[in-house]
Amino acid sequence: MNTVHTCARARTAADTVQQIAHVGLAALAVVAAVRYAAFHGVDRRAWLVGALAALLVAVDLLLLRARHAARPARTWLLACLVAWSALVAVAPSFAWCALPLLFLSLRILPERAASLAAGALVVVSVIALLRLAHRFDPSMVAGPAIFSALVVATHRALSRETAAHARVIADLTATRDALAEHQRHAGVLAERQRLAGELHDTIAQGLSSVLLLTQAAERALDAEPETARSHLRTTVDQCRHDLAEVRRIVHALAPPALDDASLATALEDLCRRNEATTRATVTFLADGSSAAEATSPSRDAALLRIAQEALANAIRHANAGRIDVTLSYLPHSVTLDVVDDGVGFDAAAVSARSRGHGLGSMRVRAEQAGGTLAVETEPGAGTAVAATIPVQETAP
Repeated sequence: MNTVHTCARARTAADTVQQIAHVGLAALAVVAAVRYAAFHGVDRRAWLVGALAALLVAVDLLLLRARHAARPARTWLLACLVAWSALVAVAPSFAWCALPLLFLSLRILPERAASLAAGALVVVSVIALLRLAHRFDPSMVAGPAIFSALVVATHRALSRETAAHARVIADLTATRDALAEHQRHAGVLAERQRLAGELHDTIAQGLSSVLLLTQAAERALDAEPETARSHLRTTVDQCRHDLAEVRRIVHALAPPALDDASLATALEDLCRRNEATTRATVTFLADGSSAAEATSPSRDAALLRIAQEALANAIRHANAGRIDVTLSYLPHSVTLDVVDDGVGFDAAAVSARSRGHGLGSMRVRAEQAGGTLAVETEPGAGTAVAATIPVQETAP
């Protein structure tokens, strides 16, 4: 199972529990206000209780909106606690609102502050319950105290277990990335050695033959013209052979997906395969495909590799739910856009490290094909990768 998806689901579950606590607090406040009016009538005190209950609900909604920002959330939670304390002082029956407030305190506040808030909630609740009772009942003191202690202890145990799991996941992810980088590096070295052997056994030896034949033709040019012409014909044949070898090597470097398919077909198949193996929705759109003949195999290979890297980043690092891939054939260039709705990142920081997220390799591929790579992103706002490669032959 993808570790990024596991962490995302854990965060979503915690956020859902917090939203339920907010709804529960508002519902209890409304029910307690209606109960107070039903039991005591609609008098001046009831209006005060209703106003304080409305204030508590309003602050609760503001806290719900600010739940993802630590400092505002803590400020609004403090306002909730103050409004609730004032409400309990007027109407002790609002003590039941302490339960969702306890969950919110444990979720929003640091551990020590959450413990202090839990203790304050217990004290205020016990005082309110004793005011409602006709005589002293020890269970009204022990019940809230024991319940609060159990909730706090359970929350701490779960939080520590979650933190331990997060550390294990981070270690596993780092190990996986390091292993992938090691394998990639080993693959690069092996490919370099293979290419070196190919070039030495074919091109280098062929060029050596061409050089020897040309020198022989030059020496025989005046004294033996026929011999010189024979050497030149052999040289031409050797050049044709070497050119065929170069084309064979270049063809072998192209991605297998482009063997019997166009770039658009290969990209569409790539998107379909990625969508089948991840929870993200991956779409593909080709525009202006009539100009496909203007591109070269090397440029198609570069664009396909860039698309593979961009999709892998969006799925592995960005936790994207939707990824849109667009291939546009323009009059003088071909543009590949990969846009996701993921978590985004700090592009300046990644550029400063010169590696990470595969941006370096994608940029190098685009530049080697005579084009450019542009990245637009920021934390929380998704990422857009655009590779543009000119149609005309500009690269050597």
